[in-house]
Amino acid sequence: MNNDWAFRYVISLSDQRHLSIDALERSFVLLGHEVTIRSALQGKPISYSSFVAFDANDFASQSAASAFANALSRGLAWAGLVARVPVDLGDNDVTAWFTEEKLQTLREDGLQPLPGVHGLHVYETTGKPYYSDVGRPTITSGASPDRFIGALEQGCTINIGKRERLALGLVTQAALATEPLAKAALGLAAVEFLAGGATWSDDQRKLITALSDAAVSDRSLTRDEAKDVADAINRVRKNSVRQGLRRLLDDLGMEADWKSFSAIYDRRSAIFHGASVDQEGHWDLAHDAYDLSRRIVQTAILLNAAMVERSPPGK
Repeated sequence: MNNDWAFRYVISLSDQRHLSIDALERSFVLLGHEVTIRSALQGKPISYSSFVAFDANDFASQSAASAFANALSRGLAWAGLVARVPVDLGDNDVTAWFTEEKLQTLREDGLQPLPGVHGLHVYETTGKPYYSDVGRPTITSGASPDRFIGALEQGCTINIGKRERLALGLVTQAALATEPLAKAALGLAAVEFLAGGATWSDDQRKLITALSDAAVSDRSLTRDEAKDVADAINRVRKNSVRQGLRRLLDDLGMEADWKSFSAIYDRRSAIFHGASVDQEGHWDLAHDAYDLSRRIVQTAILLNAAMVERSPPGK
């Protein structure tokens, strides 16, 4: 069987950042497969642009290449979170192509012309690939490549649960948001989504049941009054949003952060409900909300992965 399938995954680093690699390429082994980082601008050093390409080849099928690329995508999102480098994974849209004259020249030179795609492009190899450029030069701050690649490798192997994966997607979008209220809302939404899985403990449920039973049997009330009280107690079984958030932080061992998170949540609510029109404080809220939300999501992913790793096979 010929391993003729390959892919290129082009990402952009938000705020015009770049990986501080002055070489044309850098290769590393990921999940037993060699991956090469290059600039998305043909023939330029990796540090030249905030658009970075991850190339891998020698796959036996299109589905094998796509499966590996999907793992890479999860790893890139995790790397952006851990290394604090906002990553735009793109929409897999073609953003650039060659002129007919250029196409003819490339083919005459034995090259395989390929489109410029922001995101994933899987293809069958017929020659040496030559991509159309994606992105533009970058002249601002760089990010540590070792930290980013290390986090990428971890992100491709760590077991990220379904709920945590969706929260990671939300906080990644928060990192990319350029409008402060959108950044704050997306970051907090990621935490709210995680908190949606928070439940009462067994002892708390037993206490709620006991209180409901006591209300029903209380002879100081009429039958209807006792039923109203019991119904009110039973309605408490469904966690409020704020209680779910507090339980989440407790479960993650982040009790010390609850006061700060609650204050951020109150500021968000005041703005969204029209009680505050202090636009100067929007960016302060955005940065505070994103930073704490990022830490909460990161902790939740690591804790869930550790629990899965400790679970007996088949559980």
